[in-house]
Amino acid sequence: MEQDRKLLVLLDRDPEQGMADLIEGYSGLLWSVCRTYLQSAEDIKECVNETFSEFYLQRDHFDPSKGTLKGYLAVIARRCAIRRYQENCRWERSSSPPPEEPADPFAHIEQQDELERALSELDPVDQQIIHLKYYGGLTAREIAASLGLPYETVKKRQQRSLKKLLRALSLGLLVALILAALAACAYMILRHFGFVSGYGVDSDPQAGTYILEQSAVIQGELYEIHLEDAYWQNGSFLADLSLYGQTSPYLTPLDISLSGLDNLQPISISQNGLDVLGAYSLRLIYEGDLPQSSASSLELILTLDGTDLPITLVAAEETALEQAGFYSVTEADGGLLAVPRLENGELVVSIHPLNTGPFKTSPSLTKGIWSDYGGPQLPITVTAPDGTVLEGEPASYSTFNGDTYLDWYFGPAEPGDYVLNVPYVYQYPAAGTDSPTVQLSLSASDGAPASLSLPGGTLTLDRPFSIDDVTAYCSTISHSYDEAGYTWWATEATWEGEDPERVPAAIPVLEDGAGTVILNNTTYHNVEAGLWTEPVYDSDGQYTQFRGYVVGTLNGLDQATLSLPAEKLCYRWNHPFTISMTVQPEPERPSYTGTSGNYSLTATPRRTDGAVVLNLSPASSDKYMIPTSTLTRSPLTALGATDAPITLTAADGTVYEGEYQPGRQNDASDWNFGDIPAGDYTLHVPYLYLTAPESWHMAIPLPQQQGQVLPVGPVYTCFSGRIELSSITGIGTDPSILEQFAAAVITYPSGGINQPQEAPLVSRLDLSLHSDMEDYTLVDVGLQLFLTDEAYFSGACERQYVFEEGEPRLTSLLLRHAPGLYATDLTFTDPVLRWNHPFDIPVTIP
Repeated sequence: MEQDRKLLVLLDRDPEQGMADLIEGYSGLLWSVCRTYLQSAEDIKECVNETFSEFYLQRDHFDPSKGTLKGYLAVIARRCAIRRYQENCRWERSSSPPPEEPADPFAHIEQQDELERALSELDPVDQQIIHLKYYGGLTAREIAASLGLPYETVKKRQQRSLKKLLRALSLGLLVALILAALAACAYMILRHFGFVSGYGVDSDPQAGTYILEQSAVIQGELYEIHLEDAYWQNGSFLADLSLYGQTSPYLTPLDISLSGLDNLQPISISQNGLDVLGAYSLRLIYEGDLPQSSASSLELILTLDGTDLPITLVAAEETALEQAGFYSVTEADGGLLAVPRLENGELVVSIHPLNTGPFKTSPSLTKGIWSDYGGPQLPITVTAPDGTVLEGEPASYSTFNGDTYLDWYFGPAEPGDYVLNVPYVYQYPAAGTDSPTVQLSLSASDGAPASLSLPGGTLTLDRPFSIDDVTAYCSTISHSYDEAGYTWWATEATWEGEDPERVPAAIPVLEDGAGTVILNNTTYHNVEAGLWTEPVYDSDGQYTQFRGYVVGTLNGLDQATLSLPAEKLCYRWNHPFTISMTVQPEPERPSYTGTSGNYSLTATPRRTDGAVVLNLSPASSDKYMIPTSTLTRSPLTALGATDAPITLTAADGTVYEGEYQPGRQNDASDWNFGDIPAGDYTLHVPYLYLTAPESWHMAIPLPQQQGQVLPVGPVYTCFSGRIELSSITGIGTDPSILEQFAAAVITYPSGGINQPQEAPLVSRLDLSLHSDMEDYTLVDVGLQLFLTDEAYFSGACERQYVFEEGEPRLTSLLLRHAPGLYATDLTFTDPVLRWNHPFDIPVTIP
């Protein structure tokens, strides 16, 4: 209520700013209300503008004590939309077409001559600014670039011109002018974007988005490579792969290259470790431009350790934002797009930043490495139709994984109208921003303030002053630096910003080390610097406030050169986004489920380019036995294991085999059966692979001499099975590992590993896997040394297999260990089993 009163006061004092705040805060709500009755974007836009205009001219009728401004505006919008809908129906029934809309956005205004006279009295440059803004829909930054004027000059001249127009024009005409301008700016911003479901917002619709035509499985020399997903968007190429093989790809650097894009530059290779089925997950990110020859498809070749993976990307069909979801945008800094959905009865909202201007919003919105900096942490919420407030939890996010948006989970919900509230977001400077540098004088006699121009404002560093305890100012610098003899200084930072809502959350600093010194076998830079921060406690909780910097010097240095890396500058934009959303019922897709024992399997058929694809999703009522999404695919396929086929049998007895397709989700897999006729079939899945999320520890003796044999013993598992460890045999030393990249050996009794200091001993631990239950076959088992997962053993432990009738069998482990280590702890984890029961499920193929 208090916020509504403040807005009414602002509308009287500053009509343009008041209308800007009103439209920015409620345009999403009114668009949603009007879209309930209208289909045409033009009709909706006119109703939204009419709502704001009617409210402004009759705002004295609104009584904040009797209701909220949101509800009052929604009533006006609903009335306008119903009236427009009824008019459209009358025109459709009439034989004569409706009158054409005028091309001039202000042509319908009766006082057109009055407007032209008022504009003619402005300075020619001011006339250009007004025309570009109010007729062309350009933002202040776009106008500044167009006219070659400073951004601040454009803003001041625009405000001055509006004040002149306010004195010269009737109130109704000025309101119409402001409304048309603000609406035009919003729609101009939205035209910069396209949307591709599952891949996010395209900020350059002219270039488009290219997505993977079909996933693939390719057998390489060392690995079976699963290409699960790939796409190109906004100048970046991203590919998700899984590698199956006996050798860890982390022992040596992978040789990876990409061709088919112009100006290619590798950005990152994210290695997500080893999953329970022996797959090493990779995410590759490149920057590159589309070749001139690209049209409806894009042909690339990804080469991985000598194996070529042809990749075909096809142009994706893009959706306009107003059809994709619900949004809120500002004139100069973009906004947010919310795409809500129900999944298994729970509300999930994909929130996409719409980045324009000099700042880009982090996909994590309110989270990230600086999430407790710059102000209290406030939740992202949705308000349900009954007034219930649901607090959101984000999906996992990494700044290095290339994702452009984030899913937020709000728990159980029903279809209906909701309001999403994002209280603030964290932002970073857009690409191309320079990193400023400053030289600080640390002399008490001539130290002086220094100013740095940063995106959005000026940062002034006050005169440095001497401090005794650096740890009281900076949490990342320890007392160990004091032992080196540093002299410490602090400089307080003052921020003067263009936008009062945007404040620095954290502005990291890099120092010019000015050389190094070695003290007690430790290397120190002659100059060290860090953030000066302090905790703040208020009614909303604790947060961290950026205050300035601490600087330490050695050897009597009395000056320091500091730089502020532009890509790491983090701002907290305290601009709330309120977005009204309509959550549709969960779509109903025909699916077919079969149950056997503790396990079930759900098949959902679809046709893709004529081919029948079954999405198969397994489930278990036993939390200790989890079916894998790959179903019948052996974790040892890359080593030569064979898989029994998944089939569809038609009513006439014709059998069609399915081909496994890697999928983007890890809870299901797709199986392609080709272009088969529609009709009734029987789906046959011969067995399921399972994992048991358990672990068992075993103390393993370690031989110290070649030929020495020591007994071990069995490990009993939770599923009536056992790992039979018959004996361990010393087989000599291995000096070659000293020359291997990132090599490691078992160094500690706990199982800890480290780089070898001398040639390690090698021992062979013989083992066999047994299951006492006839329905289960124990296939493989995971390994762990202390806290080190198998993906990062780096030679400390290697599996040994033999091949029998196409089925690899784990027979032993090679352990490399430091001489003098007589025993180590080895952990067996996540055993893989095959449940030898078929599923036969009747399905109807469309």
